[in-house]
Amino acid sequence: MDSVFMRPWQARQSAGHAHIMTRCVYAVVLLSVAGCGAKSKGSGKPVVGKVTYHDQPVAGAIVTFSSASASASGMTDAQGKFKLRAALGENVPLGDYRVLVTKTEEMPQSGVAAVSDADYQPPDEEAPPPPAPKDLLPAQYKAVETTTLSATVTEKGPNDFTFPLTDY
Repeated sequence: MDSVFMRPWQARQSAGHAHIMTRCVYAVVLLSVAGCGAKSKGSGKPVVGKVTYHDQPVAGAIVTFSSASASASGMTDAQGKFKLRAALGENVPLGDYRVLVTKTEEMPQSGVAAVSDADYQPPDEEAPPPPAPKDLLPAQYKAVETTTLSATVTEKGPNDFTFPLTDY
């Protein structure tokens, strides 16, 4: 029915049906999401570890466990220690992983000026792009195809891994 030609009680009835349909769709979506979360909640284990390079802890590195079906990542602290997080939380799915470790130099902030700054100069559109950040760890550890690091997350654990990085 076209709402222009509806009587007032028909418009209220139509709006009520739309409201009920919307609620039903939300309920189905919420139940399906809740079902997924409940199934995968117990299907993994927490993973922690430490990264060193030249026998020193590596701070600020990103550690990624990668497989064909899952991945998890975390960042190392000042002692080189990390705790991984997967898509659904702290439990990493059980299985075999290739391990990637990356750390790049921090890029200096370009002269970003406040909007009210009278000395503001727009960036030169013809200027070359800034250089890519420099890798601070050997490049072999940043790609699945070249990394020599691997780990297996098991039900029994302890799932505490140490990765001493070397220069090839």
